[in-house]
Amino acid sequence: MRKKVPLDFWIKRDSAEPRRKSVRARLSALTERRDGEQSEEMMAEDRFARGLKNRRQIAITVVGRRTGRRITLPVWFVSQEDMLWLLPVHGSKTQWYRNLLANPTVTIKIEKERRTFRASALKGASSVRQVVRRFRDKYAPETITRLYPGPLNVAVKVKLQQVGF
Repeated sequence: MRKKVPLDFWIKRDSAEPRRKSVRARLSALTERRDGEQSEEMMAEDRFARGLKNRRQIAITVVGRRTGRRITLPVWFVSQEDMLWLLPVHGSKTQWYRNLLANPTVTIKIEKERRTFRASALKGASSVRQVVRRFRDKYAPETITRLYPGPLNVAVKVKLQQVGF
């Protein structure tokens, strides 16, 4: 069995030279900048927000209500400021929607960025109609009519505020 050698083992060091900071220390220093530069965390948020604006489809991950397994699938969405709406293709009979009712945690992946949020079900007729209207504005009415057979009796609202674990 080979002995693991640190990557910087072969670099010759002057004994007066301080050792490098740990990864955690460097990351915390990046996020604590207040001099106008963007931290890596802020840039990641910007990438996520840009991804929402530039995409027609996202990948969501929900937890199976019976199995407890993580299930990832592509969905269409509509976003506006700090809110995201999802419309289940088969309404309340859609399996991922039923999984969200049992466990409202949803993970959204856009390119390499992954965020976890809390989702809430919209069941009121006027709320669902507003979401359907937003979907028709974004994706064209005939496309929604053709690809969403319904019943369109529910929708999902995701407040884009990360869940702390």
